[in-house]
Amino acid sequence: MLLNKHNCLCLSVIKLNTLDFSSVKERIMADKGMNKFKAILMTNALTLMKPIIKNSEPDIKALFFRKN
Repeated sequence: MLLNKHNCLCLSVIKLNTLDFSSVKERIMADKGMNKFKAILMTNALTLMKPIIKNSEPDIKALFFRKN
């Protein structure tokens, strides 16, 4: 509404990945408070959920506008 009010036109919307599945295990293991069993469990759960995560609406987007 704010951008419409100032006469801006949306040029592009880019959906950004929620997770980088190539490094998810390393990111989980980087948490020093995480025990190894829990980290492996979380990594496997995320891997199993990958198709659902990939096909769901992303939680982050980049929007590009131009003022008319």
